[in-house]
Amino acid sequence: MSLTATTTVTTTEHVALTAAQKVRLRRALKTYAELKAQIKALEMAAEKEKAAVRTIREDAGVESLTFEGFKATNVTSTRTSLDKMKLLEMGVTTSMLDEATVSKPGRPYERISIPGDKEDQ
Repeated sequence: MSLTATTTVTTTEHVALTAAQKVRLRRALKTYAELKAQIKALEMAAEKEKAAVRTIREDAGVESLTFEGFKATNVTSTRTSLDKMKLLEMGVTTSMLDEATVSKPGRPYERISIPGDKEDQ
């Protein structure tokens, strides 16, 4: 058994913003926070209604129903993944696994953390 040490390093970069940039940024971030709160409230209300539809569909004893152009369906799925440990037990070497592993960059996106938000902590 070998022991390894892990160190986490954080770098802070200070950026100088003009007064106009600060005003625009503050306004955009506050608007963003307000919109996120509205979206969260709407999503919670939609989930409540979805649960009511699910209950009605289940009470009707069907997997799918169509009513006045709306369609509600119980969607089930199966997820498959490759078990590296089973492959190693079957004789595949770690170097073969490393050679077959492909890394692809993800799509960049903007992350905005709202002070006091659960995602922020």
